[in-house]
Amino acid sequence: MTRACSVRNSLHQESPTVAPAKDKDSAVIVGKFDGFFIGGCDRSGTSLLQCMLNAHPNILITHEVAAAVTWHGKYGRMGPEQASGMITALTKDERFIGVTPDMVWQELADRPATFANVLSAVYRSLAAIRGKRLWGDKSPRYCLHFGFLAETFPQSALVHIYRDPRAVAYSLIRQSWGPDTAYHAALHWQECVQHGLNEGRLIGPARFLNVCYEALVSDPSGQLERICLFLGVDMDRRMLDVRNQEEGLVPAVRDFHPLIGQPITTQQIDKWKRLPARDIAAIEAICGKLMDELGYEQVSGKGERGVSFGGRLFFGIQARCRRFRRRMNSVISRARKLHPPSAGRQCRLSVQQRDAVSSSGQKE
Repeated sequence: MTRACSVRNSLHQESPTVAPAKDKDSAVIVGKFDGFFIGGCDRSGTSLLQCMLNAHPNILITHEVAAAVTWHGKYGRMGPEQASGMITALTKDERFIGVTPDMVWQELADRPATFANVLSAVYRSLAAIRGKRLWGDKSPRYCLHFGFLAETFPQSALVHIYRDPRAVAYSLIRQSWGPDTAYHAALHWQECVQHGLNEGRLIGPARFLNVCYEALVSDPSGQLERICLFLGVDMDRRMLDVRNQEEGLVPAVRDFHPLIGQPITTQQIDKWKRLPARDIAAIEAICGKLMDELGYEQVSGKGERGVSFGGRLFFGIQARCRRFRRRMNSVISRARKLHPPSAGRQCRLSVQQRDAVSSSGQKE
């Protein structure tokens, strides 16, 4: 277990009991909270945590709907006439299959059709269909909006998961959609994690919980018990069963996260050591201070002195080269889909390959 797994009082103090709301205009409260949001820098374990909690018999977490942020721009100040449009649009989303507008209106009861009340009613309706009581929503981008979520959904909890920036960078630069270099991945991690921690301090431990990825995979039972205590639900051992972890995921998500459903392991913790020394040094130069705060040991000895002009130039050129290669691969892939080789051409290629192998064998 890494030093980062040791719980720090300033980040992981237990939360006091939160009294359920009694205002008739507030959402229906189950336990301590109406629902909760999970956020964290990309590739930090948000999907792993979602799937583990989804295996709980009373918790249902939707996958990256991010409706609390993406839909607020259109419906944030809606009146009753816009509520019907929002409800209809949400119930057509594949992640809310089974939820009908009538179910949502019934959940709203006599509460005003505000953005937060409508969205909470949709989440509760989906949870009820699955026979569960506590809803959650997970999206990496929520780490940049914890303050907004806390204000807009006053009866919700916020869970922030973070991971070693070197491991995040190692994973991110291998994604087709991620940052092009370790340098840019480190900048992204620094922004996300620093913002999440700052918002958490303002929100307070009664509603905000930090979770360390390395601690979660090293001691899943202990960390899940801690999270359940925070959420006000009983710990359930079924969350540790990998066979239950794919519940509620759409096929595209299963394809995107091949490790989900596999035994929980610590093997991913140190894969960042495969990064070039230049990449590791750049990450630690950018994230060093925050790494120290979170307990991640540095190996380059660079501290947080920043990346030199030459280093920034190198990573800038590297980023352009990788973006060019990605565009070319995308163009080639689309061309192959639009103009697949004919059957005759495939046959000729097979014959040529067979003849080449035969000729090579004769020479030997």
